[in-house]
Amino acid sequence: MSATWERVRRLTAPDGAERGGADGDLSSGEDLSSGAETSVDWDRLRTLLRSHGLCGYVDGESVPPEEPAGFGEWLDEAKRAQTMRGLGLTETLYDARAVLDGAGVESLPYKGPVASVVAYGDVGTRAYGDVDLLVSPEDFGPARKSLVEAGYEQVERLRGLGEVALRDERGHVVDLHRSILPRYLPHSLRFDEVWERRSRVDLGNGEVPALDPADRVVVNCVHGTKHCWYRLAWLRDLAALVATEHADPERVRERATAVGCRRQVLVGLWLADAVYDVSPPAWAETALSGNMGVTALGEGLLARLRDGEARPPSDREQFRTQWRALSDWSDRAVYATRVATIPSEADVESVSLPPPLSPVYRAVRPVRLAVRYARSRSRAISPDG
Repeated sequence: MSATWERVRRLTAPDGAERGGADGDLSSGEDLSSGAETSVDWDRLRTLLRSHGLCGYVDGESVPPEEPAGFGEWLDEAKRAQTMRGLGLTETLYDARAVLDGAGVESLPYKGPVASVVAYGDVGTRAYGDVDLLVSPEDFGPARKSLVEAGYEQVERLRGLGEVALRDERGHVVDLHRSILPRYLPHSLRFDEVWERRSRVDLGNGEVPALDPADRVVVNCVHGTKHCWYRLAWLRDLAALVATEHADPERVRERATAVGCRRQVLVGLWLADAVYDVSPPAWAETALSGNMGVTALGEGLLARLRDGEARPPSDREQFRTQWRALSDWSDRAVYATRVATIPSEADVESVSLPPPLSPVYRAVRPVRLAVRYARSRSRAISPDG
């Protein structure tokens, strides 16, 4: 563990977590309180903070006096820019919801400014680049149509999650979702149930609906695991929720079990403990004891995370991680089938079909996957490879 990474961990640790030495898994073996600070690469530290979306979590008072000239000013400017972007995206959220309200569509914002206010009390602490709105599957078409008619430009029409991306006149993107969990997972959180359990959050210009606390923890863990936890900010958010006892642990356990993502939640809690010394709730601590599958997956993700800058995973990395995060073989079979048949944006773009023939895209995807696999095998055995 480098002194630079250890410093990132300390500077961004949430309240209630240890800001001193980490456990044996993370300790660099250096006494960072007595001279090892000189080995911190401050340029590298800036890069890590920026790429992992961590600038907003750094308390200026926690920055040591030996910081190089200009670091404090750089951090202040980064935080100001992030706050301004957060305010702009919050305005976009209100505007988009007003359009949907006018069309009689119920919409539930999550992630983005809502997650920032819930965990940190303001819209500017978290770094985010768009607004996420969840609607029911039945309302997805009317919601998309109402936003387009209101002047939003559709920039993506299909993703594996079941969403469409639309851009407003300010250039801000609204991701409209019909499913809060990836559609290829064996189980789901139904919109009507999520809506029934919803809470309320004030973003500064009026309240908006938000996820129930237990749903929020589960969704955070599924999202992080889906993306191999490649951004430390996601783990920092989870650590903050756990450290502040944001959700009833028993309700988190029940919800995770009900939607078949208990292992994803355990992996997230394991990582939050490993990186930020935030102890998991009692039920998770018991479940993690001797759980070699979760430990092995967590250690692999931690090693990847500690490699350096935030690097999005490849499709293969995502597939392997999701596969290992499912503990039931029947769930794995459903997952593999759906990954092979649910079309992506690239699948849709590869063949132009009229709307009545859109189900044919489910046949396009396995063909494209087979071609990609054949090409990768060909490159692997090529003498020039």
